[in-house]
Amino acid sequence: MDLLNIESHKHIAELLNMFASSLIPTINKPSRRVCITHSTTTLIDNIYVKFYDFHTTVKSASLMTDISDHLPAVCFIFYNKP
Repeated sequence: MDLLNIESHKHIAELLNMFASSLIPTINKPSRRVCITHSTTTLIDNIYVKFYDFHTTVKSASLMTDISDHLPAVCFIFYNKP
């Protein structure tokens, strides 16, 4: 499901609402490497995480590479408990 089309596709909003209580998407920008334009961009490559408490920090990104026309997503989870 393309998360960039949340307003035009009811099922995407329903999925995100269902996830909202437990899972959060970490990637929020288009992930196509070749010819990124407004009409061809998609956000279908994602990593979903569950936050347990405020000590958890999540950093994510899409890597620039020639492996595919979609950028690989990476996610780093830091747990800083005093």
